[in-house]
Amino acid sequence: METEKPIIDKQRVEELQMVGEDAENLFIMLAKMFVEEIQIRYEKIQEAVLAKNAKKITECAHTSKGSASNLGFARLASVLEKLEHMGRNEEIDGAEELLPIVFNELQNVKTTFEKEYLLQSH
Repeated sequence: METEKPIIDKQRVEELQMVGEDAENLFIMLAKMFVEEIQIRYEKIQEAVLAKNAKKITECAHTSKGSASNLGFARLASVLEKLEHMGRNEEIDGAEELLPIVFNELQNVKTTFEKEYLLQSH
């Protein structure tokens, strides 16, 4: 279940921050870009789901899942993986029920990232 996973996987973040000499700032920059695009990402996913377009659901969920996973946004990546799987298998009944979960997880990422990473760096 998604709630058992952390909103932000701190171990993954630490791994990312050890990649190079300015990796901590790189993580902050990439995560900030992801957070700034949250509304656009959600709207694209929502549009695909409401249009019942399995191919577009797969594409939108896959792209956002990859970014979320790479940045350590574990719960969000998990729910996006479900959507991607539904789209890929063209079994999109129930995809609409995942929209509020996707939205909530996007907001959780935004709030947690801002609180734990942006506010601490000032």
